[in-house]
Amino acid sequence: MDKIIKLYGEVTAIKNLLERQFGMALDYELEEDNLDIRLSIYNATEEEISQIEQLFDEQIYNTDDISIQQTVVDFLSENNLTIAIAESCTGGLLSAKITQVSGASEVFYEGVVCYTNSSKQLRLGVKKDTLIKYGAVSKETALEMAKGILEDKVDIGISITGIAGPKGGSLEKPIGLVYIALASDAGEDVFDFVFSGGREEVRQKSVNTALYKAFLHIMKYY
Repeated sequence: MDKIIKLYGEVTAIKNLLERQFGMALDYELEEDNLDIRLSIYNATEEEISQIEQLFDEQIYNTDDISIQQTVVDFLSENNLTIAIAESCTGGLLSAKITQVSGASEVFYEGVVCYTNSSKQLRLGVKKDTLIKYGAVSKETALEMAKGILEDKVDIGISITGIAGPKGGSLEKPIGLVYIALASDAGEDVFDFVFSGGREEVRQKSVNTALYKAFLHIMKYY
């Protein structure tokens, strides 16, 4: 049987796991779009498909050929949840990707691009002391951004803040450093990553990672 599985991760790591598990016996193809993976499997047995799904259980977001943004919108809709997004380095790309999905208006409340420190303070209520002590690119600021976008009509807030490059990095905070936070009444999560690649690659990886983490947040708390 043929099967398409969608998952989050790096092609090289996924390929290495598949080769260790199946050697050269498995007929498959991997396509990566900035950490968003499409795994196409050909002429496999049901047992092999089951083994693959178990192998990548923590990385799979859909066992059908459905995009990560569609998956997130569907999960939000099924759980009667709404989201709002506060973006800095991604400049609205996450909001744009979600609103590509037909029916997103049922779950997407708003997206705000807070690019400057002043905007983060005025629009999201990020504390001045937080920005001074930890900086705009920090887990503390990311969490305050995610919490600041919440309101009565919003169940989950997502934020992204980072250094996409090609300038602005330092030894302490290198280019590619990105913080992603999620906040809701059910719980809070903050993640940090150092993504490789140029400016646009870092931004796209941030968006896909935020969508995947939103999927996990819903699965974890709802």
